[in-house]
Amino acid sequence: MNNEVLRLLKERSVEELPFGGEALGELVKLVETGVITTAAAKTVYAEMAAHGGAPQEIVQRLGLDQTLSEEELVAIIRQTLGQFPEKVAEYRNGKRNLLGMFTGQVMRIVSGKADPRRVQELLKQELEQ
Repeated sequence: MNNEVLRLLKERSVEELPFGGEALGELVKLVETGVITTAAAKTVYAEMAAHGGAPQEIVQRLGLDQTLSEEELVAIIRQTLGQFPEKVAEYRNGKRNLLGMFTGQVMRIVSGKADPRRVQELLKQELEQ
């Protein structure tokens, strides 16, 4: 977020920004608490920079919240792993770099509505069974 703010401040003064420090703090909190991903935060920030508005309202309006329950996410992970039985076997035989491929597949399916770190944690749990 620092880089995004600095980039915007090259174009405008602080007084010209359509949002204040409180809104920026709210946006950071949404990321830290896992409500939205960092990618979603950039989208929200762009909207704030262009039009102002409260981050939570922008998240709701654009449908950027991570609305999947853990059960839904695990089901998607299991379905994804089921599509790649050979790759699962390779992972279990030591090819750990496949975790990134699995993560990417899951994130594509959920359209970014999940925390990638949590996806990786759940993938590891499923792959180590």
